[in-house]
Amino acid sequence: MANRVWRCWKMRSLLGLLAVATSAGAQSKIELPSRLSCSKCRIERVLVATLRDSGTTALLGGKGKRTTVATDSKGRFYVSDADRTRIAVFGANGLLIRTIGREGDGPGEFRQITRITVTRGDTIRVYESVPPRESIFAPTHDFVRLRPAPRSMLSFAMLSDGRLVGNIVSGQPDLVGLPLHLTDSTGAIALSFGSDDPVFRAGMQGLLNRSVTLDSDDAVYAAHSQAYKIELWSLRSGKLLREYSRSVSWFKPRTQMPDIEKGIEPPPHTEDVFRAADGFLWMNIQRADRTFWFAIVAGGLHGKTVNDVNKYLDSTFEVVDPIGGRVLASRRFDEPSYSMFRDGLVFSPSFGSNDEPRIKIWRLYLRSP
Repeated sequence: MANRVWRCWKMRSLLGLLAVATSAGAQSKIELPSRLSCSKCRIERVLVATLRDSGTTALLGGKGKRTTVATDSKGRFYVSDADRTRIAVFGANGLLIRTIGREGDGPGEFRQITRITVTRGDTIRVYESVPPRESIFAPTHDFVRLRPAPRSMLSFAMLSDGRLVGNIVSGQPDLVGLPLHLTDSTGAIALSFGSDDPVFRAGMQGLLNRSVTLDSDDAVYAAHSQAYKIELWSLRSGKLLREYSRSVSWFKPRTQMPDIEKGIEPPPHTEDVFRAADGFLWMNIQRADRTFWFAIVAGGLHGKTVNDVNKYLDSTFEVVDPIGGRVLASRRFDEPSYSMFRDGLVFSPSFGSNDEPRIKIWRLYLRSP
């Protein structure tokens, strides 16, 4: 288990980081080794639940549709529906319990759900980008209130006081070139940071994409989408505290996204990063699967497009020890997974024999002998 590995590495990790920090000063740059540091550690996964559509409600997304999933302390799962205007609530057995909300602009209604989170006491928070707002529901699923939220926050985390920190890519003069933003209690942006050289040019959108996870209420980790790079930023000063990078042959930094819809193989990208309770960082890196060129019969060379890119992606999970500056374990799974929304939980869209949409919920573990 992860805790056992953590105890094993703790003293050497602390000494290693102290040496790096002493030589590099307050702003440490750490090169993660290309080799794994724990040869006997292994990432395992267990299927927790399979969420199934009832067959008549068309709740779960179809091919090429993105969704968001959250879970509460009772083991219930909350999923945005195919149109992102309702929330489907599933039990731990994968069966539909009820739906929350409907399409509209009023209290308890949705236009475009982008994220669902469940916070302390099983309070349900639903975020929309159009219009930018947060809907709050009680554990009983009753609507409580609305509050403003930042526009187009791609990835974000919530501090203990309800403030948000996340990734916004914008050409607005006050936000330009700064990928990370911290809100105040009203939902307005209070601090913009994330780059020592804030510039923005056409084609830079992907370069500024980040996945974020809290280290504490004082600091946030931000993983670059187009490179194997993780940064730790202060939420008090907006200053860079630490930078991790890794050079591996299968994930080379890039500056532009190729035209995937025309059959060009998608390059690896960091889909998500999550700080677990033991302090380890879990990286979810999506890559074209091993049969990409064989699978796309109707590729770009035939003048056709790829309508469901996710069908041709795998997820590689890696466990990074940020204290010791090491990568402990890595494992590739033959389907894409998304959003580690609670310690060890990820979800994978899938389809049954009749193409009915399903969502598989997995729990990931780090095991050692």
